[in-house]
Amino acid sequence: MDVPQLHAIILSAGAGRRLGYPKALLKLNEQLMLPLICQAFKTAGCQHLSVVIRAEHEDLFLDAGLTARELVINPSPDDGRTSSFLCALQRVSSEHHLLIHSCDIPLISSDAIQQLVIQWLSVAAPEKTIARLCSPGGKGGHPLLVGREFVPQLKKFAADQPLRDLLTHNKDALLNVTRAGDPGPFLGINTQEQLELVAGLLDDTQ
Repeated sequence: MDVPQLHAIILSAGAGRRLGYPKALLKLNEQLMLPLICQAFKTAGCQHLSVVIRAEHEDLFLDAGLTARELVINPSPDDGRTSSFLCALQRVSSEHHLLIHSCDIPLISSDAIQQLVIQWLSVAAPEKTIARLCSPGGKGGHPLLVGREFVPQLKKFAADQPLRDLLTHNKDALLNVTRAGDPGPFLGINTQEQLELVAGLLDDTQ
């Protein structure tokens, strides 16, 4: 079987109004998390990476080790997450399958990503399948893995259309992959309280 062309899109251009600062600048233990998130996807086997950021953060992330080829500038980041996704989608070819992730879910691991990819590849038609990690209790997590046949549909999304519409309109194509013993894919950070919770969990594992 040919190695699938996996293109990870990391959405990192939000203003983070509830958090109080842009989520791309999220730090845990004084360390920027966005480069670590990107490394998790590379380690998991993603051959292509597009990290959507605000223009004013470009130099910061170049200094942090990301490359100009990996960075995508959203000129209108306040238009929302889908506008950032559409900016990255311009770099996606017809052969690419997508892994969509947000920088406010910083504890994603390469092991979790690999589990998702392996289970997705085990189905009869992965190119026609959307997969996500789920907790044993059924809570959906991230990243979202989207087979290449859905890319034309995504390219027709409006900038203000929620990405969850992809799941709503393609329920029969959804594969839930249970991930036990790992809160990382399910812990998003929108507030300072959530940041403190995630920081505490990280401390407990070190």
